[in-house]
Amino acid sequence: MSHDPANVPSDPARQATTGLYGAALVGPHTYLCNTDGSNTDMESCLGVAELVGGGYSVNGNKPEDSGRELRGTLAEMRGLFRQMQAIPEISGDATA
Repeated sequence: MSHDPANVPSDPARQATTGLYGAALVGPHTYLCNTDGSNTDMESCLGVAELVGGGYSVNGNKPEDSGRELRGTLAEMRGLFRQMQAIPEISGDATA
């Protein structure tokens, strides 16, 4: 997905988020696999990489994930993960 700089929203908060897709990665994605980081050859990994200028990129390692990623500021990523932890099936609090 490409972003045309001419279409950057005038809202400063949205500009920061939109600009993340033009930022380079500081280094390669570090893959988190099987909840304990083992067996990075499996197709069950999420990759996380820091962006130049701040922010993070998250991608998957499945073939169909190639070229796809989610980018956000540290605050956005923290907010996402907090919200995910509130989902019972994710937090482990789900009752049968």
